Amino acid sequence: MQSNYCLETTDVCYQYASGDVVLRRVNLRVPQGSIYAFLGPNGAGKTTTLRLILGLLKVQQGQITIFGKSLVKDRIEILRRIGSLIESPSLYDHLTASENLAVWQKIYRCSESRIREVLELVGLPNTGGKRAGRFSLGMKQRLSIAVALLHSPSLLILDEPTNGLDPHGMIEIRELLATLNRERGVTIVVSSHLLAEIEKLATHLGIIHRGEVVFQGTMDDLREQRQQVAAVCFSTINDEKALGIISRHIPGARRENGKIVVPPISDEQIARVNQALVEGRVDVHQIAVRRNDLETVFMNLVAEGSR
Repeated sequence: MQSNYCLETTDVCYQYASGDVVLRRVNLRVPQGSIYAFLGPNGAGKTTTLRLILGLLKVQQGQITIFGKSLVKDRIEILRRIGSLIESPSLYDHLTASENLAVWQKIYRCSESRIREVLELVGLPNTGGKRAGRFSLGMKQRLSIAVALLHSPSLLILDEPTNGLDPHGMIEIRELLATLNRERGVTIVVSSHLLAEIEKLATHLGIIHRGEVVFQGTMDDLREQRQQVAAVCFSTINDEKALGIISRHIPGARRENGKIVVPPISDEQIARVNQALVEGRVDVHQIAVRRNDLETVFMNLVAEGSR
């Protein structure tokens, strides 16, 4: 039975010659046609994982399956269908955009017309005789992505493609990747340590910390965790008196920015606390539930992975 996953890793482990363990039983599932964000702090194991997937490092333990085939058994066939950009752009600074692509066009043996096509696709159709060494970092990133797209890959793997870019450059790369996925059907794996940027692009994600995957699912799965209550806030006319009353019912109550903040409690507990405040003649202006933002969810998942 054919898998719905474009890429799967099963119990992949890796360690350096020094004995330092980099990856611990990494299991990734990248659905066909998705934009899969591989998220984690610097040094978490993202680049090592991508290098293993691309055959740049030898798998020591576990299995990698791409397009339903084993990377070990069908490496050449698989890699022909993958485009990649790992870490910084690798370009010939003394060549123009077209000349850079012409080098790879001969290697890939694709038509010369493909050069113009991908330059238009990445938004670099009119750079003329300008050499790549004079490009901005954002233009270099787009040209590197053009190289990765030259042979019409089914899977595009990008390691921190927005790293070092200004906000405008980030938006350009994000819009380019969304277009490739939407209009060309390219499955994209993109690593990053920037949750805010990934949230605007990805359909699925995996979070890795210290070599272990601590979360994997859709963006909606992650957003559901955001709906969890982080705290309950009481705004009253007399915070000092309110704190004394609330503390008798709920441990951990504290004053914060003109409110009394308590850990997550049930609706019944909220009602009881409110009743106690009323009986204590403390007017309650507002009771608000504070929910986790995605950044907090991410930090909590990473913290749990550290235990």
